[in-house]
Amino acid sequence: MYADFTIVSFAGVMEKLGLGPDLLLQDNPQLVYARLTGFGQYGKYSAMAGHDINYIAVSGKKLRFPYSGI
Repeated sequence: MYADFTIVSFAGVMEKLGLGPDLLLQDNPQLVYARLTGFGQYGKYSAMAGHDINYIAVSGKKLRFPYSGI
């Protein structure tokens, strides 16, 4: 069974399952393997989970709109 493309959004999970790009591309050289992460693959935030609250906190917007306690 072959796929045309694979989209991965959880860093390191496919490798732990033995399904990293090196192995999959050996079996299907025409496979499009896309790895999407919240903060990119490199840099100081690359290990952080990419959720909306993380983006807001890192951008500084959270300080501008504090929780009102409502």
